[in-house]
Amino acid sequence: MRYLTVEIHDVSPATLPEVKEIARRVEAAGHRRYTLLAVPNWRDEKGRHWDLSRCPETVDWLHEKRNQGCEIVQHGYTHRAPASPPPGLRPYMMHHWFSRGCAEFAYLDDVQARRRLLAGREILAQAGLRSAGFIAPAWQQSEQSIFMLRELGFRYTAFLNHIL
Repeated sequence: MRYLTVEIHDVSPATLPEVKEIARRVEAAGHRRYTLLAVPNWRDEKGRHWDLSRCPETVDWLHEKRNQGCEIVQHGYTHRAPASPPPGLRPYMMHHWFSRGCAEFAYLDDVQARRRLLAGREILAQAGLRSAGFIAPAWQQSEQSIFMLRELGFRYTAFLNHIL
């Protein structure tokens, strides 16, 4: 059986105006329940960051959408890769062309993944939100990250074309 999900990615205080517009259009198309991928501590290319739990407008909007039946899913921690990719053409192309530096969980070891997953979960908890699932930015995550998701009790993760 195949299913279709409607996901709005990169929900953060930094992107809230654009996200609200996308949500309005999704709802105008007849979709009332969709998935919001929330970034707990959004960091941009210049190093500025937005802690979701400290932005009441974003938190209130997410609570409103959750109460209307939308699902809130943890989407990374900062949405930025913490380091350059390992050597090789494929990692280079994935990092610079496909994810444009956003594949935060692509090359993390278990300690790094655990730290980021827990930090993100804590920010969501401070905002009164809980996420059963996790979707990595650019759908890229290391085997160690996937192991940590299981270890920490996340019920599912998703990739570009399938759910685990």
